[in-house]
Amino acid sequence: MKNYPIIIILILITILSYTSYSQEASDSIYGLNPVLYNGILYSFNLSNKINGYPYLYSTDYETGCVSIKDKRFKNLLLNYDIYNQELLLKYKDNYGSYRVIMVSKAWLNGFNVHNSKFELINCSDGQKRFFQVIGHDSLKVLFYWEKKLLLSNQTGSKDLYYSEPDKIMYLYKYDQLFRFKSKKNFIDLFNSGVRNKIKTFINDNKINVKKASDEKMLRLVTYCNEIMN
Repeated sequence: MKNYPIIIILILITILSYTSYSQEASDSIYGLNPVLYNGILYSFNLSNKINGYPYLYSTDYETGCVSIKDKRFKNLLLNYDIYNQELLLKYKDNYGSYRVIMVSKAWLNGFNVHNSKFELINCSDGQKRFFQVIGHDSLKVLFYWEKKLLLSNQTGSKDLYYSEPDKIMYLYKYDQLFRFKSKKNFIDLFNSGVRNKIKTFINDNKINVKKASDEKMLRLVTYCNEIMN
């Protein structure tokens, strides 16, 4: 009778050890790193009564990478829901079924998908938002993407539809965001000593800041960095 407590303790230790080993083995086999796979299940359904989709590029999930706590996770299936402003991760669970989760923003730094880089940036209102990042130095161009759900006024069409992606442009300098809507707005964000140089560069390279490709905007912001240093 005196040995019962010792026996019970040994049994509990054995059970706990087995549980811990099983969890480690499961993570090892299926690669479900809790740092990455800790988001909420994505349950936003695409209704057939709504035209379009809430994503930036398409309904397809593309191979990309995610940075969490400055650690990069590669070869992931990603999509970017700009209507709900959520990064989506599609993966196979331990039973071989596909699941889609919203990647937690708690420790998220950013992600790369569709040959574009996005970062989660703290804004002046205290909110974190996703921005597409153009540039590699302290001076960058940022794009904030969004869609709206609108009521259709066309006869015979479905009631609701997603708008085309709307791009809001910012210049990121001195750790602050400065919005611009035109070439003049962009140039005015710089000191008077370099404005004429930037204007000449934009004109010579025929850059329309509203419609320019990412490559052209990269050339522009790279040039601005060079003349600012």
